Amino acid sequence: MFKGSKKESPPDKVITLIGPGTYFNGILKAKGLVRIDGIAEGELETDGDVIVGENGRAMLEVKARNVAIAGYFKGCLNLAGKVEIRSTGTVTGSIKVSGLVIDEGAHFAGSCEMNDLSLENNKVPQ
Repeated sequence: MFKGSKKESPPDKVITLIGPGTYFNGILKAKGLVRIDGIAEGELETDGDVIVGENGRAMLEVKARNVAIAGYFKGCLNLAGKVEIRSTGTVTGSIKVSGLVIDEGAHFAGSCEMNDLSLENNKVPQ
């Protein structure tokens, strides 16, 4: 009944949506992009990106590629790539990333650790 080739979802396609009016509490392991427009608490792990929309509220420990926050985020981010805090975004917590973008008007209270390995490769020899 389900013969044929199995199609892989592109990593940037929205696969998981926590929509407006939805409350999630627990551990979420996903593939691809996750968008939060409702409320999410707990842990989130994905091989793709995470978007917290303007009306989204996330109280999470996140492991992902990149994260864009236009709503509210409280917790820990451990990312392979970068975090973007948009002008409407508020972030409280700890961030471990390779890149950080904070738009004018955004709010960030916490700590940030840059884990860009290319910086170590560019050190001046002693």
